[in-house]
Amino acid sequence: MRDLQVVQLLISGRLDGANACYLSYEIAGQRMLLVSDSGSGAAGYGHPGDAAALGNSRCQIQLEQTSATIEGNVLTIRLPIELKPIVAGEQHVYVFVMDREGLKKDWTERGVWQVK
Repeated sequence: MRDLQVVQLLISGRLDGANACYLSYEIAGQRMLLVSDSGSGAAGYGHPGDAAALGNSRCQIQLEQTSATIEGNVLTIRLPIELKPIVAGEQHVYVFVMDREGLKKDWTERGVWQVK
């Protein structure tokens, strides 16, 4: 786990960071970033436990309720996500990881939400 650099989470109707709930967690700096609606650049960033919220047009995350812990080879991220009313229909949950040497596991679908 010590070699892991970044974990990204994408919640969207398709594998595209634009107009999505797209988060990146940088392990070493313990920094969480919410990507802007354009799919590039930050809508905001902070650290788990901060008294702040990250938001774009698709979702909001209260950092104060967020945590990230590493135990052995297991990274656990507690991430309460509030999807905004504009989000509806089938939303896929994708995960991407990359280590410090640039080795990565491409986007993998980890689930589907039916949002009404």
